[in-house]
Amino acid sequence: MESLNEEINAKIESTKLEFDYQPGDCLFCHRWLLKRYTIRYERGCARLLEGVSLEPCVLTNPQNSGKSLDEICETNKPFYPRCWPPLQLEERKLQSSGMDILSQDIFPLALKKKIDTIQDIMADAGKA
Repeated sequence: MESLNEEINAKIESTKLEFDYQPGDCLFCHRWLLKRYTIRYERGCARLLEGVSLEPCVLTNPQNSGKSLDEICETNKPFYPRCWPPLQLEERKLQSSGMDILSQDIFPLALKKKIDTIQDIMADAGKA
């Protein structure tokens, strides 16, 4: 980036954080870490694992467990927005309207369910 645009590179560099990770440290992160939704990097035929999952589409509808990303997007909202092959205009409009519903209604509900699920798991682990 520095060779392309020094000013932008300086802005990026000024916001970076460096951590002193050591061997054995554990780093927890997920795609929601920056509170941005990302495009999917998997083919539509990729399937979610069956069973318990913290995936928002499974938390809001356990029937999605084990389904392909395309199946989930066809029957639910576009939890996994497609970026390739390029969408036709009507597909883009449909996907865009679904993203609004996801971000305003469904993701907050999924986040609550995720927190509840993790708390339940930790409570059960504490009893063991």
